[in-house]
Amino acid sequence: MKVNWKQVLVSIVGISALFLIFFYAQLNRGIRPFQKAKSETIALAQQKSDLEKPENFYWFNGEETYFTVTGTDKNKNELIVIVKQKGGDMVILDSKDTISRKEAVQLTIDKVQPKKILEARIGIIDETPIWEVSFLNNKGQLGYNVLQLEDGQWLHTLENI
Repeated sequence: MKVNWKQVLVSIVGISALFLIFFYAQLNRGIRPFQKAKSETIALAQQKSDLEKPENFYWFNGEETYFTVTGTDKNKNELIVIVKQKGGDMVILDSKDTISRKEAVQLTIDKVQPKKILEARIGIIDETPIWEVSFLNNKGQLGYNVLQLEDGQWLHTLENI
Protein backbone atom coordinates (compact mmCIF):
# COMPACT_ATOMS: atom_id res chain seq x y z
CA MET A 1 0.00 0.00 0.00
CA LYS A 2 1.35 3.37 -1.03
CA VAL A 3 1.17 6.27 1.46
CA ASN A 4 -0.01 9.59 0.11
CA TRP A 5 2.26 11.95 2.03
CA LYS A 6 0.38 15.00 0.81
CA GLN A 7 -2.85 13.76 2.43
CA VAL A 8 -0.98 12.85 5.63
CA LEU A 9 0.56 16.32 5.79
CA VAL A 10 -2.79 18.02 5.14
CA SER A 11 -4.40 15.88 7.85
CA ILE A 12 -1.65 16.72 10.37
CA VAL A 13 -1.92 20.44 9.60
CA GLY A 14 -5.72 20.29 9.89
CA ILE A 15 -5.65 18.44 13.21
CA SER A 16 -2.97 20.81 14.53
CA ALA A 17 -5.06 23.83 13.52
CA LEU A 18 -8.13 22.42 15.28
CA PHE A 19 -6.06 21.71 18.38
CA LEU A 20 -4.68 25.27 18.41
CA ILE A 21 -8.14 26.79 17.98
CA PHE A 22 -9.48 24.64 20.86
CA PHE A 23 -6.48 25.49 23.05
CA TYR A 24 -6.85 29.23 22.37
CA ALA A 25 -10.59 29.12 23.10
CA GLN A 26 -10.00 27.35 26.43
CA LEU A 27 -7.19 29.71 27.39
CA ASN A 28 -9.34 32.73 26.54
CA ARG A 29 -12.25 31.31 28.54
CA GLY A 30 -9.99 30.79 31.55
CA ILE A 31 -8.48 34.28 31.42
CA ARG A 32 -11.79 36.09 30.91
CA PRO A 33 -12.81 36.30 34.64
CA PHE A 34 -9.39 37.70 35.55
CA GLN A 35 -9.51 40.31 32.78
CA LYS A 36 -13.08 41.29 33.70
CA ALA A 37 -12.22 41.67 37.39
CA LYS A 38 -9.13 43.69 36.51
CA SER A 39 -10.91 46.10 34.16
CA GLU A 40 -13.88 46.59 36.51
CA THR A 41 -11.60 47.17 39.51
CA ILE A 42 -9.47 49.68 37.63
CA ALA A 43 -12.57 51.56 36.46
CA LEU A 44 -14.02 51.66 39.99
CA ALA A 45 -10.70 52.70 41.52
CA GLN A 46 -10.29 55.52 39.01
CA GLN A 47 -13.85 56.66 39.65
CA LYS A 48 -13.70 56.59 43.48
CA SER A 49 -10.07 57.58 44.13
CA ASP A 50 -7.35 59.79 42.67
CA LEU A 51 -5.84 56.82 40.83
CA GLU A 52 -4.91 57.96 37.35
CA LYS A 53 -2.35 55.48 36.05
CA PRO A 54 -2.91 51.86 37.13
CA GLU A 55 0.20 49.68 37.22
CA ASN A 56 -0.39 46.42 39.10
CA PHE A 57 -3.43 44.26 39.78
CA TYR A 58 -3.73 41.63 42.53
CA TRP A 59 -6.48 39.07 43.17
CA PHE A 60 -6.60 37.83 46.77
CA ASN A 61 -8.79 34.94 47.95
CA GLY A 62 -9.06 34.64 51.70
CA GLU A 63 -12.25 34.48 53.74
CA GLU A 64 -13.34 37.21 51.33
CA THR A 65 -12.10 38.04 47.85
CA TYR A 66 -10.34 41.35 47.27
CA PHE A 67 -9.04 42.99 44.13
CA THR A 68 -6.22 45.51 44.41
CA VAL A 69 -4.92 48.08 41.97
CA THR A 70 -1.71 49.99 42.55
CA GLY A 71 -0.63 52.97 40.55
CA THR A 72 -0.14 56.71 40.62
CA ASP A 73 -2.28 59.81 40.84
CA LYS A 74 -1.82 62.96 38.76
CA ASN A 75 0.97 64.14 41.11
CA LYS A 76 2.86 60.82 40.69
CA ASN A 77 2.03 59.76 44.28
CA GLU A 78 1.73 55.98 44.51
CA LEU A 79 -1.64 54.67 45.67
CA ILE A 80 -3.01 51.29 46.68
CA VAL A 81 -6.73 50.75 46.14
CA ILE A 82 -8.19 47.55 47.65
CA VAL A 83 -11.75 46.65 46.62
CA LYS A 84 -13.88 43.94 48.26
CA GLN A 85 -15.45 41.76 45.59
CA LYS A 86 -18.83 41.59 47.31
CA GLY A 87 -20.21 45.03 47.98
CA GLY A 88 -17.34 47.04 46.53
CA ASP A 89 -16.10 48.39 49.88
CA MET A 90 -12.83 50.19 49.22
CA VAL A 91 -9.65 50.93 51.16
CA ILE A 92 -7.32 53.56 49.71
CA LEU A 93 -3.76 53.77 51.01
CA ASP A 94 -0.79 55.93 50.17
CA SER A 95 2.10 53.62 49.24
CA LYS A 96 4.55 55.65 51.30
CA ASP A 97 2.63 54.44 54.38
CA THR A 98 3.14 50.78 53.48
CA ILE A 99 5.92 48.32 52.75
CA SER A 100 6.67 47.52 49.13
CA ARG A 101 6.30 44.19 47.37
CA LYS A 102 10.08 43.92 47.35
CA GLU A 103 10.22 44.44 51.13
CA ALA A 104 7.45 41.87 51.73
CA VAL A 105 9.32 39.33 49.62
CA GLN A 106 12.60 40.03 51.43
CA LEU A 107 10.94 39.70 54.85
CA THR A 108 9.55 36.33 53.72
CA ILE A 109 12.97 35.20 52.50
CA ASP A 110 14.51 36.23 55.82
CA LYS A 111 11.82 34.43 57.86
CA VAL A 112 11.29 31.14 56.02
CA GLN A 113 14.27 30.77 53.64
CA PRO A 114 12.08 29.48 50.81
CA LYS A 115 13.36 27.56 47.83
CA LYS A 116 11.36 29.82 45.52
CA ILE A 117 9.03 32.82 45.83
CA LEU A 118 5.92 32.28 43.69
CA GLU A 119 3.83 35.41 44.07
CA ALA A 120 3.03 38.33 46.35
CA ARG A 121 -0.43 39.87 46.49
CA ILE A 122 -2.30 42.42 48.54
CA GLY A 123 -5.53 41.61 50.34
CA ILE A 124 -7.36 42.06 53.61
CA ILE A 125 -7.67 39.62 56.52
CA ASP A 126 -9.77 40.56 59.56
CA GLU A 127 -9.94 44.18 58.36
CA THR A 128 -6.12 44.36 58.19
CA PRO A 129 -4.50 45.10 54.82
CA ILE A 130 -1.84 42.46 54.19
CA TRP A 131 0.82 41.16 51.84
CA GLU A 132 0.42 37.43 51.21
CA VAL A 133 3.64 35.97 49.82
CA SER A 134 3.38 32.44 48.41
CA PHE A 135 6.47 30.27 48.19
CA LEU A 136 7.84 26.77 47.82
CA ASN A 137 9.81 25.52 50.80
CA ASN A 138 12.96 23.40 50.51
CA LYS A 139 10.82 20.25 50.25
CA GLY A 140 8.91 21.76 47.31
CA GLN A 141 5.75 22.25 49.38
CA LEU A 142 3.54 25.33 49.07
CA GLY A 143 3.49 27.93 51.82
CA TYR A 144 2.14 31.41 52.52
CA ASN A 145 3.70 34.15 54.62
CA VAL A 146 1.28 36.89 55.70
CA LEU A 147 2.54 40.33 56.70
CA GLN A 148 0.79 43.56 57.61
CA LEU A 149 0.82 45.84 54.59
CA GLU A 150 1.51 48.97 56.60
CA ASP A 151 4.57 47.92 58.60
CA GLY A 152 5.57 44.41 57.52
CA GLN A 153 4.78 42.90 60.91
CA TRP A 154 4.53 39.14 60.62
CA LEU A 155 0.99 37.80 61.15
CA HIS A 156 1.32 34.10 60.33
CA THR A 157 2.88 31.54 58.03
CA LEU A 158 1.17 28.50 56.55
CA GLU A 159 3.57 25.79 55.40
CA ASN A 160 3.63 22.27 53.99
CA ILE A 161 0.42 22.67 52.01
